[in-house]
Amino acid sequence: MDATAIGHLVEESLVVENITDDSELREIAEWMVSENYSTLSTHPHVDPYWVYDNLLREYHAKNAQFLLAIGYNPNTGLEEPLGTLRVVPYATEFMDLFDIDWSSFDYLEFDPDNAAELGRFTVAESARRGAGREAGLLELVTYALTTGGGIVATLEHQKKQKWGILTNFVVQLLQRSGVDISPAPPMPLNNDHHHPMFDIFDVYWRQNIPMLYRFWV
Repeated sequence: MDATAIGHLVEESLVVENITDDSELREIAEWMVSENYSTLSTHPHVDPYWVYDNLLREYHAKNAQFLLAIGYNPNTGLEEPLGTLRVVPYATEFMDLFDIDWSSFDYLEFDPDNAAELGRFTVAESARRGAGREAGLLELVTYALTTGGGIVATLEHQKKQKWGILTNFVVQLLQRSGVDISPAPPMPLNNDHHHPMFDIFDVYWRQNIPMLYRFWV
């Protein structure tokens, strides 16, 4: 079976589930995020177990919704979890990470009362290599999760605007996947309040310097 045929098989099998109330699937998704986030730090102690215990277990955004993409993985021949994304149905979570006067920020018609955040986006490592990569699994999962997150924000929380803090790598992935996004101007980080997190996940916050984007989903 060639890569195109495998891609069709993956696309037909792919579903996105809201796993917010499923503790077992939540744990799978959180471990996937932990493995990914541990690569965003140069500190030796920040391994997946540290991320799981100190970030994901210790802090939960109020009323957040968690999505899990499940589908056929050509690298294993199984239907399995392929990626995850979190929907936070308010803007204050990401607003607090930047040191600006939000009262005068109206870029891309920003409306804090009508905004949700799409974040903690992760595609499983096993879906990012080999036959899965050749079949476009990374892009298929990316598109499915971001559009699914947009639907959850709109239908369940009545939030018409979706925003996210993205590195250039993720921006390029979203664009390859067919997800329409627009950048806000570069903004200084709120180091006074969040410098410990910025320093711990230094690859993400210090080296890659992520920016705020609006999703058109």
